[in-house]
Amino acid sequence: MERYERHFVSQRIGRAVGAVEFDGAGLGVVEIRATDAPARMSFSFTLAGSTDEQQATPVLAEVLLRTAISQVHKELLKPRQPIGTDGHRCLSNACAPWIGDLEVAPYGGATSGYASQAEREGG
Repeated sequence: MERYERHFVSQRIGRAVGAVEFDGAGLGVVEIRATDAPARMSFSFTLAGSTDEQQATPVLAEVLLRTAISQVHKELLKPRQPIGTDGHRCLSNACAPWIGDLEVAPYGGATSGYASQAEREGG
């Protein structure tokens, strides 16, 4: 199973770690774990298409992770089920990917996702 992990700072959940795990058969899980709280949110996904089209690339993992972050934000605004349970949810393609910064190192300059490009560049 391949794993892609990134640290980020979210305007809704604070500092967190997101991980995408691919099982090699087009199935996988995105897990988001807040570092300041015991909350853990998991989303399962199935990739459509042939096995050749389902390669676990960093770009695909990042899109899936950003989509999950966006879905968490949406669920926090309108909770349908308790957030923080270990139950799996399905990743929704109805959520646009989150635009914040993802970092390999913990929070190395990551912003909340609301900062403008000029603010991030120091201007």
